[in-house]
Amino acid sequence: MKRAIGPNSSAGSSSGNAFTLTELLAVLCAIAVMVVIVLPVLAKDTDSSERAICLSNMRHIMAAVAMYSTDNNDFLPHPSWGSDLSGPSNWCYATRLPTGQSAPSAAGKGGPNAHTNQLPFYLAGQLARYLESQRVLVCPTDWRDSMSTKSFLYVQRPLKLTSYTMNATVGGYVGPKAGRIPNGTTYKTTDFLPTNILLWEQNDTDAFYFNDAASNPEVVGEGLSRRHVAANGEGFGAVGRAGGSVDFIKWRTFNGFLTIPRPNDLLCGPGYQ
Repeated sequence: MKRAIGPNSSAGSSSGNAFTLTELLAVLCAIAVMVVIVLPVLAKDTDSSERAICLSNMRHIMAAVAMYSTDNNDFLPHPSWGSDLSGPSNWCYATRLPTGQSAPSAAGKGGPNAHTNQLPFYLAGQLARYLESQRVLVCPTDWRDSMSTKSFLYVQRPLKLTSYTMNATVGGYVGPKAGRIPNGTTYKTTDFLPTNILLWEQNDTDAFYFNDAASNPEVVGEGLSRRHVAANGEGFGAVGRAGGSVDFIKWRTFNGFLTIPRPNDLLCGPGYQ
């Protein structure tokens, strides 16, 4: 026999378990406050982690540069110098495979697999044998931006294998004494001071700067990226030095080398001596 449920029975009313409008608003406000507090902390942790990985990447690359030089009578790997992956084979990729296939441009391709048509050329490049994988050539902050806020710029990049670039002075392409060595050759490690900057994070505000794996240090636009941002809003990026050390420097400091006497740590090597 069923028990009768009257109008005052607790079983027939949900008023005792319901939230009032005031309580709901209080809960929503509490959640909003937590989001405001937690998200910046998470973002800060993410940025810090990505910077650490980026610096580790640069260490791996500079270690590979050192090993390559040791195996090649102290000559440095080539920086590259050409349009859309043409020119000499270099530290990042070979411009031609033994089969005769030329390195393809990745311009117009987007998404996480946009670089895959270039991987065989990375594997045939000068440093691949000394590196764990092609992934160490990509800054995680650059990757995150390239898959989200800067995807329109990433799609336009002809070269998608790396976030980093080599100083063109290594191949004798820049400076008042440019062209003293044959195209496709390089200077030796001992031709540079230990503090001289040989690699840096490429400026990611223009896809044209990713037409190869080298940069002209005298062109402001081809200089250091500002993808890492300090608390005061100042941008900075990672650099690798001839002595094997790596560090972060401010964008302003990097460009300051253009206004001081030469040679200096950026405008360096025999081309400026």
